[in-house]
Amino acid sequence: MRRPRVQIEYLSGPEDGKIVGFSKETVTIGRSNDCDICLTHDETVSRRHARLLCEGGRLFIEDTGSTHGTFVHGQRIQGRAELTPGALIRVGQSWLRIPG
Repeated sequence: MRRPRVQIEYLSGPEDGKIVGFSKETVTIGRSNDCDICLTHDETVSRRHARLLCEGGRLFIEDTGSTHGTFVHGQRIQGRAELTPGALIRVGQSWLRIPG
């Protein structure tokens, strides 16, 4: 079975406009250099802020106990939320989007 591919578009910071893709089922987001999506330019992003999870062909985002929260379409998520194409994500003060 082929794993789903995750794509993220950076909407702020030094990578603005860049789209990156991942073939893995779990993608980490944070300020730490070992995160898949590394947002070192944003001090409001926790070292391990959130993660993207591919499950059954669906994509979810999960906050991992960050200080400043994870937001989807302006709403702070509790636990995890499903993402669809065009979803706007705010992690700290950084904006990301699921291309669609």
